[in-house]
Amino acid sequence: MRLLSQKKGTKEGRQRKESIIKALFFTSEDTRLQLQVFSAVLIIFKEYVCLFQTKAPMAHKLHDMQMECVRKFVCCLMKPEHIPTNLQKLTIDSIKDTSSHLPHKHVYIGYSKIKAPSKFMDKVLQGYVSAAQIMLKEVPTHNSTLVAFSAMDPDLTNHSVVMSNLEILGKKLDHLLTAEEKGPYIYKDEVSAYINDKTLPPANDRVDKWRAQESVSSKYPILIKVTLAAFSFTVFHGPLVESAFSEMSRIINKQTNRMSLQMLNAYQTIKYELKASNLSALEFFRRKNPKTHSINPLLCRNMRTAFTSYEKERLLHQKAKELRQEVIKKVEKPKKLKEKENVCSPAPKTCKKGQPTPTRASAKLLEQKEAHNRELAKVRQARRRAKINSNPEPLALQSFVQKTLILRSGVEYCSRAG
Repeated sequence: MRLLSQKKGTKEGRQRKESIIKALFFTSEDTRLQLQVFSAVLIIFKEYVCLFQTKAPMAHKLHDMQMECVRKFVCCLMKPEHIPTNLQKLTIDSIKDTSSHLPHKHVYIGYSKIKAPSKFMDKVLQGYVSAAQIMLKEVPTHNSTLVAFSAMDPDLTNHSVVMSNLEILGKKLDHLLTAEEKGPYIYKDEVSAYINDKTLPPANDRVDKWRAQESVSSKYPILIKVTLAAFSFTVFHGPLVESAFSEMSRIINKQTNRMSLQMLNAYQTIKYELKASNLSALEFFRRKNPKTHSINPLLCRNMRTAFTSYEKERLLHQKAKELRQEVIKKVEKPKKLKEKENVCSPAPKTCKKGQPTPTRASAKLLEQKEAHNRELAKVRQARRRAKINSNPEPLALQSFVQKTLILRSGVEYCSRAG
């Protein structure tokens, strides 16, 4: 193996190698301190990022986790007395104010035995200030919708703030309610009854399933309808969303690439329903008691008419394909006729006066003759410069004569035919 110093890399590769060597051997303490700061600060964002990777819908926890994440980060550089209890009152000017910053020895950089120099701590403070400003701009701490979502937490009851946030949520999602459910006080009465209810079951990890229980949904149908719709709107990019693509790859393959969107939607819906219920297809559709439970007539009708509906759909696709082919043929016919006219049309006039106009075939022979004459002229010129006998070799001369005779005969024939 060749040594690293002997390798001839690109300019970027050499610069990268020099920076790595400098960080490892010449400024190793600064490198360790930097890695220590990164490992200590990134843990603050771990819980907030893991919230998006859960299978259960956690929209009611999103705003609280945002506020907690911002508070933990700001505590790394600011004095506690300058941090307001309500982080929505925190401004960029208060973060830039140097009097509110912690002294160097109290700024959070993790725990290590290496003592950080003052220059390094100044850079850390600058990084904290710039990152905190970006967080205040980008993180939606003032979003009223997320604040209203936090009121869906079943642990937060018996408070007027929760009541007002649930009313805001109902106004934002009033398009999901019917005309009867949009009555003047129907939704408000349900919200007030829900806030003061002491007989609610204990909360579970899955809030959507807790709200779908009969003891809750039967009492407050409109409120449950609104909250479940809010959970469905806030889709997290977690394992369930990523597994949807793998499910699609299992359904759509080389044999089923012509499947319609309706069929794919039906497949996906059935798969997700079976996965959510944690049952097989036989267990899901089995009747509990064949004597008392009735047969699902819609399912039986769909099973009987499945083949006929498939045949109708196939015939419709076939007719549409035939119509498309007819349209393509009608468009292509005039194009082909124009091409034939262009092929049969005479070539541009290149002959002298008194001679007939040649066809395209004769024009090609004329071009070949001109090219051949140019080659002859080049050979003769090269021989004159070299002061060699101008007569070419016998074989070369014979080939040139043959070519010229063939070209002349072809031109004469084409001119007579034209």
